[in-house]
Amino acid sequence: MRVCLVARRFYESNSHMQQFAKALVARGDTVDVVAARRRDLPGYEVCDGVNVHRIRERNIEDPRLLIYLFKLCVFMIHASLFVARRHLRLHYDLVHVQSIPDILVLSALVPKFFGTPVILDLRDLVPELYSIKFRPRNRVLTFKALVLLEKCSAAFADHVIVANPIWFERIAKRSASRSKCTMIWYCPDLAAFYPRPKRRQDRKFVILYPGTLSWHQGVDILVRAFPKIAAEIPEAELHIHGEGAAKEALADLAKQIGVAERVQFFDWVPTASLIERMAASDLAVVPKRTSGGFGNEAASTKIPEFMAMGIAVVAARTAVESLFFDDAQIRYFRSEDEDDLVRAVVSVYRDPKLRERLIGAGIEAVKQADQSVKESYLHLVDSLVRPKARVALRHQVLPTLILNRIYYTVRPVLPVALRMVLRRRRAISIRRTHADVWPIDENAGATPPEWPGWPTGKRFALVLTHDVEGSRGLGRVERLMDLEWKRGFRSSFNFVPEGEYRVPEALRRTLEGGGFEVGVHGLKHDGKLYNSKASFSRRVARIKGYLRQWGACGFRSPSMQHRLAWLHQLGVEYDCSTFDTDPFEPEPDGARTIFPFWVPGPDGSGYVELPYSLPQDFTLFALFREQNIDIWKKKLDWVAAHGGMALLDAHPDYMAFDGELARDEYPASHYEEFLRYAREKYDGLFWAATPRQVARYYRAAVPVSSHNTRK
Repeated sequence: MRVCLVARRFYESNSHMQQFAKALVARGDTVDVVAARRRDLPGYEVCDGVNVHRIRERNIEDPRLLIYLFKLCVFMIHASLFVARRHLRLHYDLVHVQSIPDILVLSALVPKFFGTPVILDLRDLVPELYSIKFRPRNRVLTFKALVLLEKCSAAFADHVIVANPIWFERIAKRSASRSKCTMIWYCPDLAAFYPRPKRRQDRKFVILYPGTLSWHQGVDILVRAFPKIAAEIPEAELHIHGEGAAKEALADLAKQIGVAERVQFFDWVPTASLIERMAASDLAVVPKRTSGGFGNEAASTKIPEFMAMGIAVVAARTAVESLFFDDAQIRYFRSEDEDDLVRAVVSVYRDPKLRERLIGAGIEAVKQADQSVKESYLHLVDSLVRPKARVALRHQVLPTLILNRIYYTVRPVLPVALRMVLRRRRAISIRRTHADVWPIDENAGATPPEWPGWPTGKRFALVLTHDVEGSRGLGRVERLMDLEWKRGFRSSFNFVPEGEYRVPEALRRTLEGGGFEVGVHGLKHDGKLYNSKASFSRRVARIKGYLRQWGACGFRSPSMQHRLAWLHQLGVEYDCSTFDTDPFEPEPDGARTIFPFWVPGPDGSGYVELPYSLPQDFTLFALFREQNIDIWKKKLDWVAAHGGMALLDAHPDYMAFDGELARDEYPASHYEEFLRYAREKYDGLFWAATPRQVARYYRAAVPVSSHNTRK
């Protein structure tokens, strides 16, 4: 499996990203990381088996919000182009994007279009962080705007990782459903963070703070408290490792209070070098502020790292740290209370037994968490990548709508050749990862409870349907009808009422007179039917008018988009807008059944849903360029063996009855061969029915109380 991880951070110091990347590499996956670049590091490097691509230099953040946002946008554009190129060349099975910003998740737009699942990893909550970091004038409006971006980002993603339980609850309430979120805590790599023997020979007592130098981290509190600490511990030194907007102010503060010689500031170093400096320290201090809210909720990554290395920790008591660690593992002090901070540090210094207890309890706590964190992440990854889990997802309506809207907006200006190339590449990519559910999903063969069987004891049903998308297809309807008539089949033809053609009344009468059926295929074939419930409702009256005018009782949505709950407004007897399994459709959430099922309405009414179960002709012959009908035969045999409904959707638009084949056409002889195969192998064993006949049989044979339903 090939995974891409994206973050606008330095991979070398991004403990969270390293945690996930190393877990994947350890089990044999290929991992590409797209990250920010430091000037002194190469653009590409392999770190512990991880392919690290550094694409854009990042310096200390500008405190001005507009410049900061501009830099975020530039990075996102570069990341999007980089990920798109890599995906089209190599194909990613999963893209994992880490905030901030949340909207960076759109860098996975191209992989998402080709069916690759996307994880949004919320390491920080941007609305809360930006409010405290930039303190905008209109804080309420800015906060609401950032929450909206958070919601859109979460909707685009297939799943959301949240860093701690407090934020999990908040995200589940305001931006994503609880089922779409997973809380994964940070746990350090125990192969890198482990106890080391002290190598220092001096008598110094080194207190270490490594991390971001910003207001909510409370490092200024530690610096102001240090003169009192030094008075109690003469050999104490304070080492501050990190970067941030507050670094210069902190250095000035140390000079002002006369401790500049014993408070040392160090520039950024890679994690490997920082680990050595952590190992050389005697005590770690994490002095976060709880006022302002963010520091009270943002979990420290350094605390578990120090614990894993056998370094005692003194930390401000915050709401989030208290959820993970108790007083046996950390010597807590009251946040923003300098005197209590001094007492905590001095108590650990003077009581070796207390220090040893903290160290022992900390090491044990991290060991217990290590395996569960890795297992949680790898289980999540597998559940998203595993085709069976992805095909059945039905909660991704919003991201699907967004992608469909983008595609159908630009579709009219895209050359047909380019559209076919894009669709083929996407289909080939998806086919590789869905081999165990397409063309056959074994779960779809389960017989529904109280299924009465088919009429007169037939083994299975064979239902033929046709969608007429354009004028080319309209001109071939009668030839297709004749082909089926000669073989003893009758089918339904679904017409677009307000498409590029008008359906002659004489053609409808010819079809109905021959025992064929007429259905309504959306309103316009433009992909916009389900843009919103309001716009759908505005189209209902016109669709119902065509249903009445044509004497039709069935409906099928263009492009197999579906909002089954909305279709009750049409008052149809049946709908054919779903499938048992078809990951290539714009909305790939299959019904996972080869049997009809009931869709109940709010007032006790309802309609029968008839999912197609044989792959569409366009998929087989236009996208995959199959040269035979072996897949149709294989799927028909499987449906027959399970006693289901073999429903085929074939398009006269793509059937070439004579002459040269266009780019998206296939020989009509393929379809004729399928009909011949069905007759020769299963003659007398199947019920050849139209959709209307199946729907009415289902309503009569299956009691309403036992209708199998799908939501």
